[in-house]
Amino acid sequence: MLSVSQPLLEAIRGLRADLELSDVLMAALEQRFAAEPGALREYVRRAWRLTYSSTIISCYGLVEQTVDSLLMAVAEAWNRIYPEHGDLPESVRQQHRDLLLTCLRDRERARTRTPPDERAVLAALALSPADRPSLVPTAFTLSTANYRLPYVGGLLNRVGIEMGGLYHGRVDDALSKSGFANYESFIDDLVQRRNDLAHSYGDDDIINRDLLATYVEIVAGYLLDVVRLANLFAIKAIHDWDIEPIGMVVKTWTGRVGIRLEIDSIAVGDRVLLLKDDWCTSHEVLGLQSEGVSSDSFTYGGDPINVAAEVDLVPSKAEGCEVYILPTNWADLTPSANKWGEPTPT
Repeated sequence: MLSVSQPLLEAIRGLRADLELSDVLMAALEQRFAAEPGALREYVRRAWRLTYSSTIISCYGLVEQTVDSLLMAVAEAWNRIYPEHGDLPESVRQQHRDLLLTCLRDRERARTRTPPDERAVLAALALSPADRPSLVPTAFTLSTANYRLPYVGGLLNRVGIEMGGLYHGRVDDALSKSGFANYESFIDDLVQRRNDLAHSYGDDDIINRDLLATYVEIVAGYLLDVVRLANLFAIKAIHDWDIEPIGMVVKTWTGRVGIRLEIDSIAVGDRVLLLKDDWCTSHEVLGLQSEGVSSDSFTYGGDPINVAAEVDLVPSKAEGCEVYILPTNWADLTPSANKWGEPTPT
Protein backbone atom coordinates (compact mmCIF):
# COMPACT_ATOMS: atom_id res chain seq x y z
CA MET A 1 0.00 0.00 0.00
CA LEU A 2 0.98 3.67 -0.01
CA SER A 3 4.12 4.24 2.05
CA VAL A 4 2.28 5.79 5.01
CA SER A 5 0.63 2.55 6.17
CA GLN A 6 3.65 0.99 7.90
CA PRO A 7 4.57 4.08 9.99
CA LEU A 8 0.89 4.37 10.92
CA LEU A 9 0.72 0.78 12.17
CA GLU A 10 3.93 1.29 14.16
CA ALA A 11 2.50 4.44 15.76
CA ILE A 12 -0.69 2.63 16.73
CA ARG A 13 1.35 -0.17 18.31
CA GLY A 14 3.22 2.51 20.26
CA LEU A 15 -0.02 4.03 21.57
CA ARG A 16 -1.24 0.61 22.70
CA ALA A 17 2.10 -0.02 24.42
CA ASP A 18 1.85 3.33 26.23
CA LEU A 19 -1.51 2.31 27.68
CA GLU A 20 -0.01 -0.99 28.85
CA LEU A 21 2.85 0.94 30.47
CA SER A 22 0.26 3.05 32.28
CA ASP A 23 -1.26 -0.15 33.70
CA VAL A 24 2.17 -1.13 35.04
CA LEU A 25 2.60 2.32 36.60
CA MET A 26 -0.82 2.19 38.28
CA ALA A 27 -0.06 -1.23 39.76
CA ALA A 28 3.27 0.03 41.09
CA LEU A 29 1.60 3.07 42.67
CA GLU A 30 -1.01 0.88 44.37
CA GLN A 31 1.73 -1.29 45.82
CA ARG A 32 3.93 1.63 46.92
CA PHE A 33 1.16 3.69 48.56
CA ALA A 34 -1.13 0.91 49.81
CA ALA A 35 -0.94 2.29 53.35
CA GLU A 36 -1.48 5.93 52.27
CA PRO A 37 -4.88 6.13 50.53
CA GLY A 38 -4.84 9.92 50.26
CA ALA A 39 -1.42 9.99 48.57
CA LEU A 40 -2.43 7.03 46.37
CA ARG A 41 -5.52 8.84 45.08
CA GLU A 42 -3.50 11.94 44.24
CA TYR A 43 -0.71 10.07 42.46
CA VAL A 44 -3.20 7.91 40.53
CA ARG A 45 -5.09 11.04 39.47
CA ARG A 46 -1.90 12.72 38.26
CA ALA A 47 -0.60 9.60 36.53
CA TRP A 48 -3.88 9.04 34.73
CA ARG A 49 -4.12 12.67 33.65
CA LEU A 50 -0.62 12.34 32.16
CA THR A 51 -1.62 9.16 30.29
CA TYR A 52 -4.88 10.72 29.11
CA SER A 53 -3.19 13.91 27.94
CA SER A 54 -0.38 12.18 26.07
CA THR A 55 -2.76 9.71 24.41
CA ILE A 56 -5.25 12.32 23.22
CA ILE A 57 -2.51 14.63 21.94
CA SER A 58 -0.71 11.72 20.26
CA CYS A 59 -3.93 10.48 18.62
CA TYR A 60 -4.69 13.90 17.20
CA GLY A 61 -1.08 14.41 16.14
CA LEU A 62 -1.21 11.05 14.37
CA VAL A 63 -4.28 12.21 12.42
CA GLU A 64 -2.46 15.32 11.18
CA GLN A 65 0.77 13.46 10.45
CA THR A 66 -0.94 10.61 8.58
CA VAL A 67 -3.17 12.88 6.48
CA ASP A 68 -0.20 15.11 5.54
CA SER A 69 1.98 12.09 4.71
CA LEU A 70 -0.85 10.67 2.63
CA LEU A 71 -1.28 13.91 0.69
CA MET A 72 2.42 13.93 -0.16
CA ALA A 73 2.47 10.22 -1.05
CA VAL A 74 -0.50 10.61 -3.40
CA ALA A 75 1.09 13.64 -5.09
CA GLU A 76 4.28 11.64 -5.60
CA ALA A 77 2.22 8.77 -7.04
CA TRP A 78 0.49 11.14 -9.48
CA ASN A 79 3.91 12.34 -10.68
CA ARG A 80 4.72 8.74 -11.57
CA ILE A 81 1.37 7.57 -12.92
CA TYR A 82 0.21 10.41 -15.18
CA PRO A 83 2.25 10.67 -18.42
CA GLU A 84 1.89 14.45 -18.85
CA HIS A 85 1.05 17.41 -16.65
CA GLY A 86 -2.06 18.06 -18.76
CA ASP A 87 -3.32 14.55 -17.98
CA LEU A 88 -3.72 15.34 -14.30
CA PRO A 89 -7.30 16.11 -13.22
CA GLU A 90 -7.97 19.80 -13.81
CA SER A 91 -9.01 20.37 -10.20
CA VAL A 92 -5.70 18.92 -8.97
CA ARG A 93 -3.70 21.15 -11.31
CA GLN A 94 -5.67 24.26 -10.32
CA GLN A 95 -5.49 23.63 -6.58
CA HIS A 96 -1.79 22.82 -6.86
CA ARG A 97 -1.18 26.13 -8.63
CA ASP A 98 -3.17 28.08 -6.03
CA LEU A 99 -1.30 26.39 -3.17
CA LEU A 100 2.08 27.09 -4.77
CA LEU A 101 1.22 30.77 -5.16
CA THR A 102 0.12 30.92 -1.51
CA CYS A 103 3.40 29.31 -0.43
CA LEU A 104 5.37 31.84 -2.46
CA ARG A 105 3.38 34.73 -1.00
CA ASP A 106 3.51 33.62 2.63
CA ARG A 107 7.02 32.07 2.52
CA GLU A 108 8.03 31.02 6.07
CA ARG A 109 4.52 31.82 7.37
CA ALA A 110 3.00 29.10 5.16
CA ARG A 111 1.98 26.19 7.40
CA THR A 112 3.14 23.12 5.47
CA ARG A 113 4.51 19.81 6.77
CA THR A 114 7.93 20.75 5.37
CA PRO A 115 8.92 24.02 3.63
CA PRO A 116 8.62 23.71 -0.17
CA ASP A 117 11.76 24.28 -2.23
CA GLU A 118 11.33 27.63 -4.00
CA ARG A 119 13.08 26.44 -7.14
CA ALA A 120 10.77 23.43 -7.36
CA VAL A 121 7.77 25.72 -6.87
CA LEU A 122 8.83 28.06 -9.66
CA ALA A 123 9.60 25.13 -11.98
CA ALA A 124 6.17 23.60 -11.30
CA LEU A 125 4.42 26.88 -12.02
CA ALA A 126 6.17 27.05 -15.40
CA LEU A 127 5.10 23.56 -16.58
CA SER A 128 3.31 23.18 -19.91
CA PRO A 129 0.57 20.55 -20.43
CA ALA A 130 2.99 18.34 -22.40
CA ASP A 131 5.65 18.28 -19.65
CA ARG A 132 6.05 15.45 -17.20
CA PRO A 133 4.06 16.10 -14.01
CA SER A 134 6.06 17.75 -11.24
CA LEU A 135 3.68 18.31 -8.37
CA VAL A 136 5.33 19.72 -5.23
CA PRO A 137 4.00 17.25 -2.63
CA THR A 138 4.45 19.37 0.50
CA ALA A 139 2.37 22.20 -0.99
CA PHE A 140 -0.75 20.04 -0.59
CA THR A 141 -0.23 20.02 3.21
CA LEU A 142 -0.76 23.78 3.54
CA SER A 143 -3.28 24.00 6.39
CA THR A 144 -5.05 26.63 8.45
CA ALA A 145 -7.43 24.69 10.72
CA ASN A 146 -7.88 21.65 12.96
CA TYR A 147 -8.18 18.36 11.09
CA ARG A 148 -11.87 17.77 11.65
CA LEU A 149 -13.33 15.31 9.18
CA PRO A 150 -14.88 17.80 6.70
CA TYR A 151 -11.59 19.70 6.64
CA VAL A 152 -9.67 16.47 5.98
CA GLY A 153 -12.12 15.78 3.15
CA GLY A 154 -11.19 19.15 1.64
CA LEU A 155 -7.47 18.42 1.99
CA LEU A 156 -7.82 15.04 0.25
CA ASN A 157 -9.92 16.64 -2.46
CA ARG A 158 -6.85 18.72 -3.36
CA VAL A 159 -5.26 15.54 -4.75
CA GLY A 160 -8.51 14.26 -6.27
CA ILE A 161 -9.64 11.89 -3.49
CA GLU A 162 -13.28 11.92 -2.40
CA MET A 163 -14.05 10.79 1.17
CA GLY A 164 -17.56 9.50 0.43
CA GLY A 165 -18.73 6.85 2.89
CA LEU A 166 -15.93 7.45 5.38
CA TYR A 167 -18.10 10.11 6.99
CA HIS A 168 -20.22 7.28 8.41
CA GLY A 169 -17.42 5.13 9.83
CA ARG A 170 -16.46 1.48 9.45
CA VAL A 171 -15.38 0.38 12.93
CA ASP A 172 -18.97 0.09 14.13
CA ASP A 173 -18.27 -1.87 17.35
CA ALA A 174 -15.68 0.58 18.61
CA LEU A 175 -17.78 3.60 17.65
CA SER A 176 -20.91 2.27 19.32
CA LYS A 177 -18.95 1.32 22.45
CA SER A 178 -17.75 4.90 22.74
CA GLY A 179 -21.18 6.40 22.03
CA PHE A 180 -20.43 7.94 18.62
CA ALA A 181 -22.57 7.48 15.54
CA ASN A 182 -19.81 8.03 12.96
CA TYR A 183 -16.26 9.17 12.36
CA GLU A 184 -17.26 12.81 12.04
CA SER A 185 -18.73 13.07 15.54
CA PHE A 186 -15.79 11.14 17.00
CA ILE A 187 -13.16 13.33 15.35
CA ASP A 188 -15.02 16.43 16.55
CA ASP A 189 -14.77 15.10 20.10
CA LEU A 190 -11.07 14.21 19.72
CA VAL A 191 -10.24 17.66 18.37
CA GLN A 192 -12.16 19.34 21.22
CA ARG A 193 -10.35 17.23 23.84
CA ARG A 194 -7.00 18.08 22.28
CA ASN A 195 -7.88 21.78 22.22
CA ASP A 196 -9.04 21.68 25.86
CA LEU A 197 -5.68 20.18 26.86
CA ALA A 198 -3.78 22.75 24.80
CA HIS A 199 -5.61 25.55 26.65
CA SER A 200 -5.22 23.89 30.08
CA TYR A 201 -8.92 23.49 30.77
CA GLY A 202 -10.04 21.37 33.72
CA ASP A 203 -10.09 17.61 34.33
CA ASP A 204 -13.85 17.15 34.48
CA ASP A 205 -14.17 15.28 31.19
CA ILE A 206 -11.23 12.85 31.44
CA ILE A 207 -12.35 9.40 30.27
CA ASN A 208 -11.49 6.03 31.79
CA ARG A 209 -8.86 3.56 30.65
CA ASP A 210 -11.13 1.26 28.63
CA LEU A 211 -12.73 4.13 26.75
CA LEU A 212 -9.35 5.73 26.05
CA ALA A 213 -8.17 2.41 24.57
CA THR A 214 -11.28 2.44 22.39
CA TYR A 215 -10.35 5.93 21.18
CA VAL A 216 -6.99 4.56 20.00
CA GLU A 217 -8.73 1.77 18.08
CA ILE A 218 -11.16 4.20 16.43
CA VAL A 219 -8.28 6.45 15.33
CA ALA A 220 -6.52 3.37 13.94
CA GLY A 221 -9.63 2.27 12.02
CA TYR A 222 -10.31 5.75 10.70
CA LEU A 223 -6.77 6.37 9.44
CA LEU A 224 -6.41 2.90 7.94
CA ASP A 225 -9.68 3.44 6.07
CA VAL A 226 -8.39 6.78 4.75
CA VAL A 227 -5.15 5.13 3.60
CA ARG A 228 -7.08 2.29 1.91
CA LEU A 229 -9.31 4.82 0.16
CA ALA A 230 -6.33 6.81 -1.13
CA ASN A 231 -4.70 3.57 -2.25
CA LEU A 232 -7.85 2.65 -4.17
CA PHE A 233 -7.73 5.97 -6.03
CA ALA A 234 -4.06 5.37 -6.87
CA ILE A 235 -4.81 1.85 -8.13
CA LYS A 236 -7.67 3.16 -10.27
CA ALA A 237 -5.31 5.76 -11.79
CA ILE A 238 -2.83 2.99 -12.62
CA HIS A 239 -5.76 1.07 -14.10
CA ASP A 240 -6.65 4.05 -16.30
CA TRP A 241 -3.12 4.83 -17.52
CA ASP A 242 -0.86 1.79 -17.31
CA ILE A 243 -2.60 -1.60 -17.21
CA GLU A 244 -5.41 -3.51 -18.94
CA PRO A 245 -7.57 -6.30 -17.51
CA ILE A 246 -6.63 -9.83 -18.51
CA GLY A 247 -10.06 -11.17 -17.63
CA MET A 248 -12.74 -11.43 -14.98
CA VAL A 249 -13.42 -13.46 -11.84
CA VAL A 250 -16.29 -15.83 -12.64
CA LYS A 251 -16.23 -18.09 -9.57
CA THR A 252 -14.56 -18.45 -6.17
CA TRP A 253 -13.68 -21.41 -3.96
CA THR A 254 -11.78 -21.68 -0.71
CA GLY A 255 -8.25 -20.57 -1.58
CA ARG A 256 -8.97 -20.15 -5.30
CA VAL A 257 -10.47 -17.66 -7.75
CA GLY A 258 -11.81 -18.76 -11.11
CA ILE A 259 -10.66 -16.38 -13.84
CA ARG A 260 -11.89 -16.22 -17.43
CA LEU A 261 -8.61 -15.32 -19.19
CA GLU A 262 -9.43 -13.13 -22.19
CA ILE A 263 -6.04 -11.65 -23.16
CA ASP A 264 -2.36 -12.05 -22.37
CA SER A 265 -1.24 -14.67 -19.85
CA ILE A 266 -1.05 -15.49 -16.14
CA ALA A 267 1.76 -17.30 -14.32
CA VAL A 268 2.61 -18.63 -10.89
CA GLY A 269 4.35 -15.84 -8.99
CA ASP A 270 2.37 -13.04 -10.67
CA ARG A 271 0.61 -10.56 -8.40
CA VAL A 272 -2.99 -10.18 -9.52
CA LEU A 273 -5.15 -7.16 -8.77
CA LEU A 274 -8.87 -7.72 -8.22
CA LEU A 275 -10.77 -4.47 -8.77
CA LYS A 276 -14.49 -3.96 -8.15
CA ASP A 277 -16.41 -0.75 -7.50
CA ASP A 278 -15.12 0.70 -4.22
CA TRP A 279 -12.53 -1.90 -3.21
CA CYS A 280 -9.49 -3.69 -4.54
CA THR A 281 -7.20 -6.45 -3.32
CA SER A 282 -4.01 -8.03 -4.59
CA HIS A 283 -2.77 -11.58 -4.28
CA GLU A 284 0.28 -13.61 -5.27
CA VAL A 285 -0.60 -16.47 -7.60
CA LEU A 286 0.48 -19.63 -5.75
CA GLY A 287 -0.73 -22.19 -8.28
CA LEU A 288 -2.72 -22.54 -11.53
CA GLN A 289 -5.07 -25.14 -12.96
CA SER A 290 -7.32 -25.33 -16.02
CA GLU A 291 -9.52 -28.21 -17.11
CA GLY A 292 -7.92 -30.40 -14.44
CA VAL A 293 -4.39 -29.66 -15.66
CA SER A 294 -1.87 -27.86 -13.46
CA SER A 295 0.71 -25.56 -15.02
CA ASP A 296 3.09 -22.75 -14.14
CA SER A 297 1.36 -20.49 -16.66
CA PHE A 298 -1.54 -20.22 -19.09
CA THR A 299 -1.69 -18.02 -22.20
CA TYR A 300 -4.72 -16.75 -24.10
CA GLY A 301 -4.72 -18.31 -27.55
CA GLY A 302 -7.78 -16.84 -29.26
CA ASP A 303 -10.53 -18.34 -27.09
CA PRO A 304 -11.15 -17.49 -23.43
CA ILE A 305 -9.60 -19.93 -20.93
CA ASN A 306 -11.08 -20.74 -17.52
CA VAL A 307 -8.21 -20.77 -15.02
CA ALA A 308 -8.36 -21.50 -11.29
CA ALA A 309 -5.71 -19.44 -9.50
CA GLU A 310 -4.65 -20.42 -6.01
CA VAL A 311 -4.35 -17.27 -3.82
CA ASP A 312 -4.44 -16.26 -0.17
CA LEU A 313 -7.51 -14.68 1.46
CA VAL A 314 -10.06 -14.94 -1.32
CA PRO A 315 -12.30 -11.85 -0.91
CA SER A 316 -16.04 -12.36 -0.54
CA LYS A 317 -18.28 -11.38 -3.47
CA ALA A 318 -15.29 -11.34 -5.84
CA GLU A 319 -17.33 -12.61 -8.78
CA GLY A 320 -17.38 -9.93 -11.47
CA CYS A 321 -14.04 -8.39 -10.43
CA GLU A 322 -11.75 -7.27 -13.22
CA VAL A 323 -8.39 -9.03 -13.02
CA TYR A 324 -5.04 -7.36 -13.73
CA ILE A 325 -1.41 -8.37 -13.52
CA LEU A 326 0.39 -5.74 -11.43
CA PRO A 327 3.75 -4.63 -12.87
CA THR A 328 6.66 -4.77 -10.41
CA ASN A 329 7.22 -1.00 -10.72
CA TRP A 330 3.98 -0.44 -8.79
CA ALA A 331 4.90 -2.75 -5.92
CA ASP A 332 4.82 0.13 -3.42
CA LEU A 333 1.18 0.85 -4.30
CA THR A 334 0.05 -2.77 -4.18
CA PRO A 335 -3.03 -3.14 -1.95
CA SER A 336 -3.20 -5.89 0.63
CA ALA A 337 -5.19 -9.11 0.36
CA ASN A 338 -7.75 -7.60 2.75
CA LYS A 339 -10.79 -5.97 1.25
CA TRP A 340 -11.47 -2.33 2.12
CA GLY A 341 -13.57 -2.37 5.27
CA GLU A 342 -12.29 -5.72 6.52
CA PRO A 343 -9.81 -5.90 9.42
CA THR A 344 -6.15 -5.40 8.54
CA PRO A 345 -3.59 -7.41 10.55
CA THR A 346 -1.57 -5.21 12.90
